[in-house]
This record gives sequence, structure tokens and C-alpha cells, in this order.
Amino acid sequence: MLWRILYNALAWTIVLPMLCVPRWRRGLGQRLGLDLRKLPKASEQPTIWVHAVSYGEVQTARPLLVALSEAFAGHRICLSVGTATGYDLACKVLSAAQVFYFPVDFYTCVQAHLEVVKPDFVCIIETELWPEFLWACREQAIPVFLLNARVTERSSKLYALFRPVFADLLSSFRFICAQSQADAERYLALGCPREKIRQTENLKLDSLKKASPQNQAALQKSLGLDPDDIILLFASTHQGEEELALALFRSLSIKQEGKPIKLIIAPRHPERVESLLPLFAGLKLARRSATSEINPHWEVLILDTLGELGLFYSLASIAYLGGTWAAVGGHNPLEATAYGIPLFVGSQTYKIEEMLALIAPAGFLFRAEHLADMILQSQSLIAENKTGQQYNLAPQEPVAAQLVKYIQEAIL
Repeated sequence: MLWRILYNALAWTIVLPMLCVPRWRRGLGQRLGLDLRKLPKASEQPTIWVHAVSYGEVQTARPLLVALSEAFAGHRICLSVGTATGYDLACKVLSAAQVFYFPVDFYTCVQAHLEVVKPDFVCIIETELWPEFLWACREQAIPVFLLNARVTERSSKLYALFRPVFADLLSSFRFICAQSQADAERYLALGCPREKIRQTENLKLDSLKKASPQNQAALQKSLGLDPDDIILLFASTHQGEEELALALFRSLSIKQEGKPIKLIIAPRHPERVESLLPLFAGLKLARRSATSEINPHWEVLILDTLGELGLFYSLASIAYLGGTWAAVGGHNPLEATAYGIPLFVGSQTYKIEEMLALIAPAGFLFRAEHLADMILQSQSLIAENKTGQQYNLAPQEPVAAQLVKYIQEAIL
């Protein structure tokens, strides 16, 4: 009780920065429990409250929302968010009447939301641990599930300083579905009862989508590709990475006799394309935006259109993720992993280590800090015929279906 009083005394301090930052002021009246007109009102239907804080979590939650609506056909689903970008995406996923902002984690704000929405149970996505909300749900006997749960090593060390408090909070969940063994161990170390831990695969895996065979075949035909061509795809490249791609292409073209090698480069920022063209002087160069004029014997293709990278991954023999050799930190690797093709990254991966840890066990992630390493490993993959769609990351059963089964077992 003392911890709760102290926490609520400090909770209002988060309102000040929300007032100062324009993008955080959106929906503030609703968050504070002062303007509840747009909250989903209590219904005769039982209600499932799903919370996904931001755009990425809402995207991750989409397969779960579908699975919940199928498994709990008589229930309505409401989705709370914490950011404006999350709100806008959520309104595209569900009707605006089902979307609202999560309350500021203060007693009166939380109580106001719970009183209006009246959820039968709550599903929280990934890392949202709001003490007052959890305490209030526990008091009202509302089951709360933490799904696709993760906690970084850095955060777990900080939380460990307040282990008694976090142990109490974690015991408030009906159960926690950790997205990896490492996450499960960290929750256990923070005091979560072992019987409340479930380990599932990452819900993001349900979002992996491949191009249809028809679209893939049409693209191959439009580019004049032969099934024996070796396609090197450098995706989302930044300054300096195109030179790396060209050096790799030249080296492999010399070493691989009888296997035509082609290079596709997709700059992260298409406005850089014109400045890149002199780099490929002397090579047969094509641009995706000029498909009707493509020389069928092209050696290098610049992907200078938007929204097609996922489709081009379907053609790749080996992919190289840009932003990992430039000091950028990396870009989302999941589009590449949908096809199970060998994926190379450099040393600048600090933004995507969590996703790389997710795909590393599948066996198609390769790290190459320097050009020489990249050449050696790429040459080996080509020689051993380990290019193209060799691996399968998709779970045997959709992760959302696994999560829903656990929920059904717990409440039915």
C-alpha cells in the first residue's frame, strides 16, 4: 500500500512533459479521464481490452486481434494506444469507436477508464508495465495477460533494484507469454512466479508475408531474369554502402564462372539515385522506374521506386541489409526473413539487435563487418548452392493462435 501511495504521488509528474510536447498533447483530456465521450462505453457484450502502445505494437497486434475476434465471437474488442501514430493506425485496424488512449497511470484516471470500458479481460502487448493500472485490475478481479512479452537485459538490471515491487506487479498478471527463453528467464529473475510464465514465439512472425508466386513470376519476366541468375540485393542502402555493394559484385562476378550475377540496389532515400549513377559507369545499368526500357542484359538495377522492396526480396539469392555498414543502426530485417534467404548485416546493428536475435536461430543470418568477410561468405554460399529460399522462419502454428489458446484455458 505504501508503494502505491508513493507511486501515485509521483505519477502526476509525467503530465508536465505531455503538456510541453505537442505530439503528446493529443488525446490528453481522454488520458486524464476528463473527456471520456469517445471511450468505448460498457456494452451488453463482454469486452476485451487490448493495449498496444505505439505504431509498431499495433502492427504486431494485428494478427492477435483477428485471432481474438474469431475465438471470442461474442465479444467486442477495444484497442488502447499511447501515441498519435499508434492511434491513427489503430483506427485503420478497428473502427474509431473501438480505439482510445490509454490513461495516465494515476488512480483517478485509471478508475475512470475501467469504469467506462468495463473490460472482462485485458491483453497488454510487449512491455507495458503500468503499476496503478495493474493494481486496479487486480482489485477488480480483471484478468490481465502480458503477451509477446519482452524485457531487455539493460531494463531488467534497472528493475532488479526494485525487485520486491516488480515481483508484486508481475504477480498481477494471470500469465506472461515471453517471446523468447531469455525474456522468460529475466521475468523469473525479477520475481515472476514460474507458474505464470509461458514461452511462445514472437508474435511478429505472424506478420511475415511473401509475394504471391504469380507476382514473383511477373516481376522476373519484366526484368528479363533467368532462373539460374544469382541476384545480390542490397536493401535500404546509405552513403558508402553502394560502393561496398559494387566492390562485392565485381569480386564475385570474377570468381563465379558460369553463374550470371546481377546486383540490385535499393537506396533508402530515392532522392540519392541521381548522384549514384556515375558510380556504375561502364556497367549495364537499369532503373526500376524505367521498366519498359530495361536492357534484358542488365548487370546492375537501381530500385528507385517506393513500396516494392518486399516484392524484390522474393527474387534475391542473397540479401544485404543496408544501414548496418553505415553508422545508422540498421533497418527492419523481417521483410527479408519472410523468404528465408541468406541475410548479411554489418556491425552497425544497435537498433535491430532484438529482431536479429529473433531470426538468428533459423540459421540464415550472417555477420560480415568487412568486405573481405562478405566476399568469402557469399562465395561459399553460392558455391555450396545455399542461396535463395533455403530456410523457413514461419512458426508451424500462428503465434496468435497459441496466445489465444492460453487465454481460453485461463478464463473459460
